[in-house]
Amino acid sequence: MILQSSFRKCLQPYSHNMAKKKKLFLHIGGQKCGSSAIQGYLFHNRNQLYSNGIAYIDRDFGANPAKAISHSAMLGELRELEASELDRKAELLARDDNVRAALFSTEGLCQMRYLNEHAKQLQILERHFDLEVIFYVRHQAEVLYSGWQQWGCHLDFDSWVDSAISENRAHWLTIGKIYLESLQSSSFNIRIFSRDKFIGGDIISDYCSLSAIPLFNHDRPANPTLPDVTILAVRHLARAHSLTERQCVLELKRQAIRGNLTQLPPKINLVCSPKQIEKIDAHYSNSNIEFFNLFNIPKDDAVCFSHPNIGKQATYRSVDVIQHAQELEGALTDSVLAF
Repeated sequence: MILQSSFRKCLQPYSHNMAKKKKLFLHIGGQKCGSSAIQGYLFHNRNQLYSNGIAYIDRDFGANPAKAISHSAMLGELRELEASELDRKAELLARDDNVRAALFSTEGLCQMRYLNEHAKQLQILERHFDLEVIFYVRHQAEVLYSGWQQWGCHLDFDSWVDSAISENRAHWLTIGKIYLESLQSSSFNIRIFSRDKFIGGDIISDYCSLSAIPLFNHDRPANPTLPDVTILAVRHLARAHSLTERQCVLELKRQAIRGNLTQLPPKINLVCSPKQIEKIDAHYSNSNIEFFNLFNIPKDDAVCFSHPNIGKQATYRSVDVIQHAQELEGALTDSVLAF
């Protein structure tokens, strides 16, 4: 769904020879909505994209292209840039005769802590580009469940949900309003994160279609999700070896990307109960309805938010978690325990 009303497209004349502004696709997330897959695709195909006249902005605004792998790492640098320097970089990119369009992608732009700061700073890009904001959203229960698997396993799931709700994480209405108010010359494309809604059936094909960029090979994993029992085993490993859970999770993800973790247990929901889903839904439901109305999201698309895609909770035995932790320890002693 594209919000592109006439009052949003009252662009000022382009300062460079009155030429038509080039397109900049600003992908702001949201969190746990396939951003790593998109960014991995852009990073690994950045040279091919550039040869097709598409500039991946991480190459230009970040000091080190390798930072594109973590994507949000460059946001600290972006916040520290003086407005005049950001304006200069954007102008140079807009003047590049080899570039016909640009891409900027990081879900970190949805961080509630820096939301106003990021939105205000990105206004500078509107001086030089015709901005289209791409924003994927999904039910917050799915976001918080997936977020616990990656960032929050230092807490039990109940505590993680309470923390996330208190901080209003993934509050799509707040995020949407702030960017809508800040980027007043931009168009907005709001996408429901659901496989049956994706153009081409997957997030990469969908994003490429929205941003009108070539679709290259994209079978490379970017940010694999670990099973709940593995996350619970990580908590056991971290305590046993005085490590942080995040250290263990990140290393296990690296090993999975390299193909070294081929015998992981099935992905079964062991922590997210119907009661917790109801609690999350109760907190966000009214703001979600207002968000749908604000961006004129059709009811057929919004219906995905009525039934979060989370499997029925299963039970587990502590002895199975401990046994799995021992299996991981034996397989990853040289890497995980070398921190």
